[in-house]
Amino acid sequence: MAVIRGSLHKDGVDLTYKCFICDEKSTAFWHGTQTLEVCAQCAIRTLPKLIIDATDYHRQLGSHDAVERLEHTLEEVASAYWRAAFCRATVWAKPYRKIPEEIVKQYSDEEDD
Repeated sequence: MAVIRGSLHKDGVDLTYKCFICDEKSTAFWHGTQTLEVCAQCAIRTLPKLIIDATDYHRQLGSHDAVERLEHTLEEVASAYWRAAFCRATVWAKPYRKIPEEIVKQYSDEEDD
């Protein structure tokens, strides 16, 4: 699960972490075998390019099913995006905020991220 970053200071020293892409202040990180720090702009503009490179579909654009596979990948990414938004909203939501029931139904049955 990704974690949202804030400014960190210890004994007057700025412990701000840097985005692995642009070296600006990161706003979130993801734990894996290494910690991946990213800023909001790079998450929006650059990580989708990484998805295309990782799936390797761009090399197969001449094949008969490449566009279908790209569309399927986009649907999976969109679903993962909304699932993550739902999970974060339920964690951070204030008690007086109500999450729409159709969103709860759609994403509460999926595996937690």
